[in-house]
This record gives sequence, structure tokens and C-alpha cells, in this order.
Amino acid sequence: MTVEAPTDDGKIEPQALNDTNKMELRVYRNMDHAHAVLVARLDNLGKGASGAAVQNLKLMLGI
Repeated sequence: MTVEAPTDDGKIEPQALNDTNKMELRVYRNMDHAHAVLVARLDNLGKGASGAAVQNLKLMLGI
């Protein structure tokens, strides 16, 4: 597990985890309202395509 410092502008880079199997979790606090916000970032596009390929194979084989 790696811990990164928060960015100065409070934003996350959407492409930072492209082509990885990593998930990033960040917790932000709002002291004015006593809230915590949990943000998760995951690149799962490849996993979706492989799942679709398995489903198509099952359809072709009649399983």
C-alpha cells in the first residue's frame, strides 16, 4: 500500500490508474459539516471486456 499526499487543488487525476489492477481510496474531511467523503478510483475496463468474452464463448457453445 502506498500513501500519496493530497493534491494542492483537491482533485484526482482520472487517468492515473489506467492499465493497472490497482484501486485507490481517499478520504476527505469537511470540518464545517463534520462529514467524511470516501472516493474510490479503479480501472476495470479490461476486466469488463474479458467478462464479456467469456459470456460470448458460453453463448457460442450453448452453455
